[in-house]
Amino acid sequence: MGCILCILGSTVFVIHAPREKEFESVEAIMELILQMEFLYYFFIVCAMAILIIFFLGPKYGNRYVMVYIFLCSSVGSLTVMTCKALGLTIRSSHFGVLPTKDLWIVFLLFLAVVFFICLQMNYLNKALDIFDTSLVTPVYYVTFTTMVIAVSGIVFKEWANMAATEVLGALCGFAITIVAIFLLSKSRNKCY
Repeated sequence: MGCILCILGSTVFVIHAPREKEFESVEAIMELILQMEFLYYFFIVCAMAILIIFFLGPKYGNRYVMVYIFLCSSVGSLTVMTCKALGLTIRSSHFGVLPTKDLWIVFLLFLAVVFFICLQMNYLNKALDIFDTSLVTPVYYVTFTTMVIAVSGIVFKEWANMAATEVLGALCGFAITIVAIFLLSKSRNKCY
């Protein structure tokens, strides 16, 4: 039942998901990244990461799965946005659209991607060391996906141009997928 619901929920979400815009220039993506809403999100994620790494993680990380999962998911959402920007800059530099004097952007984005991935994987491994995989995996999937959808909505404002029925359809598809993930997790626990 969980597998069928997972496929159904994913299909419904994809059908109703916001359509992604194509960006032709690095300036266009940098303009989106430098908008105030994303900068607020970025600084909140950084502040929460510092708070978790130095204070909440050592104190509560061994008792509550959400402590390290929230850190991984929020940093993971920044990883997704940084990877998108890196891919665009690499494509632009390959086709000669990115001036040679601006190649430092590629290097800076690459370092950010590596840093975010290392931070994310380190704390995901900590969560997996402390808690059972059957608990970490579904919670991480749901939290990470939610954070990526949120940051995509902040940066690209895709949800603003959607009809109410499309938003409702996408949210229903996502909710079905969440239920399916937890059903699969629960049924897997019963097998052991």
